[in-house]
Amino acid sequence: MQDPYVYPGTEILINKYGIKNYEELIEIEKIITSSVWQDISEGKIKINKTFDYKHLKSLHRELFKEIYEWAGKERTVDISKAGTLFCRAMFIEEEANRIFSRLKKDNFFKDIKDKMEFSEKLGQVFLDINMLHPFREGNGRSQRLFISDLARENGYDLEWENISKEIMIEISRNDNIKETAEIFEKNLKEINQTIEKIRRKK
Repeated sequence: MQDPYVYPGTEILINKYGIKNYEELIEIEKIITSSVWQDISEGKIKINKTFDYKHLKSLHRELFKEIYEWAGKERTVDISKAGTLFCRAMFIEEEANRIFSRLKKDNFFKDIKDKMEFSEKLGQVFLDINMLHPFREGNGRSQRLFISDLARENGYDLEWENISKEIMIEISRNDNIKETAEIFEKNLKEINQTIEKIRRKK
């Protein structure tokens, strides 16, 4: 069955630039999304931080709206990567409601004072959203931004730059909460510590 998201006879995603070269598309994606990520992080692009499915969709839309028509919209096809089958398209909304309803019930972890316990909760949301994989492409960047927002809401800055791409792939593939929590705990810094580090660099 032909994937409606790609140019016929290729694995290249249909994009607003009409690019049909994989490396070129990846490079354009990287340039645009890196810039938008920075603007979102600095508050130049406003996102309504409701910590629900709408919040995640908004992040994806802002990151990819210059590149793909379907930015911010859930996929309509089933996808897999490296042998991992993600949530079936027909169940995405139902599963998303389960994930974010539980997050709301947990009061977005605001009552948790222990850093390791918070890391475990944060890691579980990360892994759940990863298995949801609601978009045709760009899931990793969207979920990392969402997790960053959730960490900041609780007084932490998650330093993704210290977590290599290889480690990110490994924890996503392994779907192991203990492993994920340990990595998050190591790279979660209290906001005031992050501010002090920035000041020292000046």
